[in-house]
Amino acid sequence: MLFIGSTDVARAPETRVYRHTGHGALEAHVFDPAPHARTDAAILLFHGGGYFTGSPAATFDTARAFAEAGFTSVAVEYRLSNDRITPLEALADACAALDWVRSDPRFAGLDRSKVILYGVSAGAHLAVNSITHGCRPDRPPPAALLLFSPGLDVLGHAPRFAAQLRGRADPRAHAPLETMAAALPPIAIVHGAADAIDPIETSQRLCRLQRQFGGVCRLDAVPGRGHLLSRSLDRQVPGPGFVPDREAARRADAFFIRFLREQVLAPQ
Repeated sequence: MLFIGSTDVARAPETRVYRHTGHGALEAHVFDPAPHARTDAAILLFHGGGYFTGSPAATFDTARAFAEAGFTSVAVEYRLSNDRITPLEALADACAALDWVRSDPRFAGLDRSKVILYGVSAGAHLAVNSITHGCRPDRPPPAALLLFSPGLDVLGHAPRFAAQLRGRADPRAHAPLETMAAALPPIAIVHGAADAIDPIETSQRLCRLQRQFGGVCRLDAVPGRGHLLSRSLDRQVPGPGFVPDREAARRADAFFIRFLREQVLAPQ
């Protein structure tokens, strides 16, 4: 959503295979931080697309913005739903990516406790679901959650999700707004106030739950903007007629970076 022109991070990412599956190898695209701003934290980025479309490249500009701010940024490929693959495979991939960044020698200079998850739309659900449904119980949660136009209401506003599961799981078990039973890591959300795909009320509900459990949640509601901060409210998904607000996207990146500096990088 934001292109950074710095010679430090504008180059193409380093692409590595982080997992082999029965459906092929999965890639992660690593943007190393600008040397002048390097931190010991990393951000995993999960693209949107309703679990059936999209690619890591959709998050590359935001990954560059995070890298310019000093964060090792990793745009993650996960398996997309079809007649054989379900969101359960995507969840397994997200968990594997988190383990990989925490354990692979490529990231030896990072603090394992400072791995952050960023998600767009369905990718935001994937990030939250990795905590509320969970990966392995012996794995620590990420340090923070950054959610952009999150698609959290898989029981109401995203009915496709239940069909994508193909009867292999109860969709209620993967509905964060229904299963959340304790505070999550600190959460920052950017959501268009006129979002007709995933209404902002779902993010407001997540923040209320988070605060009730004693957690931190910051919501930046962007007036007059739709899903993915679209200027065109009658076309809120990418395609003909979709007009993203690029300046609002830049402000979203800055909002997330400020939040991380306060919640993750500041001395505890």
